[in-house]
Amino acid sequence: FGGVDWGWTNPGALSVLGLTADDAIWKLDEKKETRRSIDWWADEAEAMGKKWGVRDWFCDPSEPEHIARFDKKQGIRAHGGNNRVLPSITEIGSRLGSDRFVISAGCPKTAAEYGTWEWKQTRSGEIRADEPEDGDNHLIDSDRYAIMGIAKPRRAFVQ
Repeated sequence: FGGVDWGWTNPGALSVLGLTADDAIWKLDEKKETRRSIDWWADEAEAMGKKWGVRDWFCDPSEPEHIARFDKKQGIRAHGGNNRVLPSITEIGSRLGSDRFVISAGCPKTAAEYGTWEWKQTRSGEIRADEPEDGDNHLIDSDRYAIMGIAKPRRAFVQ
């Protein structure tokens, strides 16, 4: 499965992830570029999809016309992704903490982004664990869309 974060001046990103039988996710491939047309991204997604067997691409929902363009490309099934930041970061964090999200050596840009990721701080220096710092997080965002696209819904336990 794949994830897409649209960009032009800020980088756009494609992520290819695989799910193992024991529910681990492997980050297999990445693409991060600036100033690329939607047709270029669709061609890249098509090529990556053929290489890795991607069936579904979960995309940044802010550009529905881009999702529609992807859907017209042969072999691409594009869906608007879940853009709720905190649940997706929580899902990724729990996977990273339990070795159920592995970034392959072929994804150095992704590893670099995760290495700089941090929570926002208040003026007094207190860390806000409910809001991440917005920065160079384009591959992280494409991972978020993909992972939330396949995440099983969880129900809250109410006593």
